[in-house]
Amino acid sequence: MIGYNRRVRGIFRKEKKVGQDRQSFHRENLEGQAALSLVLLVGGTVVLIAATLFFLVLSFINSSFGFQAANQAWGLAMSGINDAMVQLSRDPSLASQSYIFQVGTFDVNVATDRGCSWNTGDQCPGETLADYQVQINASARVSGRLREVIAIVSVGPFGKVDLVSLSSLTSGVVCVPGPGQPCG
Repeated sequence: MIGYNRRVRGIFRKEKKVGQDRQSFHRENLEGQAALSLVLLVGGTVVLIAATLFFLVLSFINSSFGFQAANQAWGLAMSGINDAMVQLSRDPSLASQSYIFQVGTFDVNVATDRGCSWNTGDQCPGETLADYQVQINASARVSGRLREVIAIVSVGPFGKVDLVSLSSLTSGVVCVPGPGQPCG
């Protein structure tokens, strides 16, 4: 009866020898390991490419917004220079002052400096401004981008204001007029 049960069990269930079990087990494991390695390699490559593209797009966006903000800040600083020139043309004897000029929601810091030759009539030691010249400093900040513009203007006794030089601290000289060629 014992032998019969073994034969019946063998009919319904395929019995494997001990050596065959080990070979098939190792072959199935190696195929699974290779598939897992391939999936990890392809997945890692896809993640690396996606992260690279993300940072590339982010840097393009930041650079274009930064360029736009820097140009806007420079335009605001130029509007501060123009405002100071208008105030000097209205009142040629305007004293050195510092004020905040507001354009929309942005603030522009404007400072005018006549130098000491206006007060004494003599050239002062270390003075770079000639008689009747005023230095105007204007600075504006937009989204963390700061632009400063310095203008030297000549003020006539009847309110005529001529631009002598204009320079930007961040990008060098913007305009130096020649004889008969005003900055505009």
